[in-house]
Amino acid sequence: MAEDPRDAKAFYWRGYAASHINDVATVRESYRRAIQLDPKNEWYQISYGWALFNAGAFAEARDQWLRAEAFCRGEHPQNEITVALGFYGVGDFAKAAERYDRQVKRDRAFATFAGLEEATAHWTWREKVAVYDLFDIWRYSYRR
Repeated sequence: MAEDPRDAKAFYWRGYAASHINDVATVRESYRRAIQLDPKNEWYQISYGWALFNAGAFAEARDQWLRAEAFCRGEHPQNEITVALGFYGVGDFAKAAERYDRQVKRDRAFATFAGLEEATAHWTWREKVAVYDLFDIWRYSYRR
């Protein structure tokens, strides 16, 4: 970044690395800069939300994922599950379950515990706890 302050990928990777040591200030600064430099990169948009979610900044994560959804016009494969987790994180379980249901319609792996386990094998513990709880909310009180 010192060599090329316009290297969006370097800022992205710095933010990603910072998220793994819970350096939230660096996460915010790095992802915002990466998105500013490469505003059309949908993965930067989505990944920033994941980093915020893992930092416990649930309202910010939800808002970032909603911006990413608008940016991607809802076509990114993670749009529904990320927005569902964002609503879950802020305690809006009805909206979370509705979005989870949309994810199930998009990807049937999220409809069963075995499929969910496989789909989330690489997720962090915080992400898994949230999505498994959301799966139960969807399964027992929302599923139509």
